[in-house]
Amino acid sequence: MEKDYVFVDTSVFCKTNYFVKDGTISHLFQLHDKGRIILLMPTITKREVQKHYKQDLVEQFDKLSRLHKLKNIETYNLPIMNKDDIYKEVNCKISEMMNHVCELDYSYCQDVEAVFEKYFEKQYPFAGKGKEKEFPDAFALQAIEKYAADNQIKKVIVLSEDGDMAGYQSPVLDTSEDYKMYLSRKLKEDADLSGFEEALNDSLPNLERQLNLKVEALLTNPGTYQEVINLNEVSDVSLNEFVVTLNSNDYYITSINEHSIDIDLHAKVEFSVSVEYLDLESSYYDREYNQWLARNYVFNTIERSDNIVVQLKYSIDMLHLEVIDYGIDNLEDEINGRIF
Repeated sequence: MEKDYVFVDTSVFCKTNYFVKDGTISHLFQLHDKGRIILLMPTITKREVQKHYKQDLVEQFDKLSRLHKLKNIETYNLPIMNKDDIYKEVNCKISEMMNHVCELDYSYCQDVEAVFEKYFEKQYPFAGKGKEKEFPDAFALQAIEKYAADNQIKKVIVLSEDGDMAGYQSPVLDTSEDYKMYLSRKLKEDADLSGFEEALNDSLPNLERQLNLKVEALLTNPGTYQEVINLNEVSDVSLNEFVVTLNSNDYYITSINEHSIDIDLHAKVEFSVSVEYLDLESSYYDREYNQWLARNYVFNTIERSDNIVVQLKYSIDMLHLEVIDYGIDNLEDEINGRIF
């Protein structure tokens, strides 16, 4: 089987919580160690990951330190830490990381003129607003291109959450891959999914019923729409129609070990709902008498289509499929973020 050459951008490390056990990064390391892929890590990217990892840990440390000072949690057995411990943790994790990647040192970043030409011409990765400081990315991508040219590599897969990476033009770098989809595809190649797929097909009717009930409860709850109408009073919610579509073939494997498989199953929710709420612009509240003198209610009909993720865990030992999260909170976030 032909090996993939893969570059993982700093944004994916940040998005997936860095080196968490059985997480995205640890699975990519395992694929590298098995010889299934070759992870390319420019020294610049290593330093970027180190910087962001340290910043995030220090931020969490500062939050924890503030908690220690609150009287109402003094009795909690919180760990005693200092920033030296954090720096040691960061250095240890970065050292471990380098055992699972192929490092490309600074000698692969020699064409300074080409990088500055992209900068002055506002070409990717400098094209987006606020992207003027993307020199680490620019030199990292150049290092990968140089390594590929020196080793006659035709394609390097770039996994990134940075939109400017996708716009980078290169005959060698493939920026079209979604990191979740890529990891799922590679994990599927090694896994026996027959037991999980059978359990999923058996559970699908009940899963659809439960998901429909939860979606309906959310859509008919007046509290769902409070935030998007600036906490105005909702007097009535009429659910005109809704359809939940689950496809048993539309899933990603997010984690796998000898005992269990974690899966993201994708669902589509389409709905139409009419919301009646108090219109403050055309209503009048008398502060002197502390009462409404005029209350005017208006209707707004919302028609939407959203994708949600149902998180599942399949026990290989027990041959049992469990729902971890129906994705209802995320659906509520989607509604609150875009309507009205």
